[in-house]
Amino acid sequence: TATYILMLEPNLSVYFPSAFTPDNDGINDCFEVKSDGASTEGFSLEIFDRWGKPVFSSNDLNVCWDGTFNNIPLPIGMYPVKLRIYNSTLSAFEQYTGRVYLVR
Repeated sequence: TATYILMLEPNLSVYFPSAFTPDNDGINDCFEVKSDGASTEGFSLEIFDRWGKPVFSSNDLNVCWDGTFNNIPLPIGMYPVKLRIYNSTLSAFEQYTGRVYLVR
């Protein structure tokens, strides 16, 4: 009799760009999160200005940010990003933080 222990690594990949250009040229006009292996359940995305004020939030993985706040284009700069996503393989939430550079 032989016994084998099989360990499977969690399969969750999350991608969000480090910059985008909301200039209506059809290329990189929207900041969006892409993921393989993530559930839309419990998803949240928050983007802040440099003073920590929220400028965008969404609970929908399929919604992207167009670089505006209250329909007013925001200035060029770095915007902190906070992402919470459900890893269905681990049955747990994972949190990612980073920044996105808005270029016009």
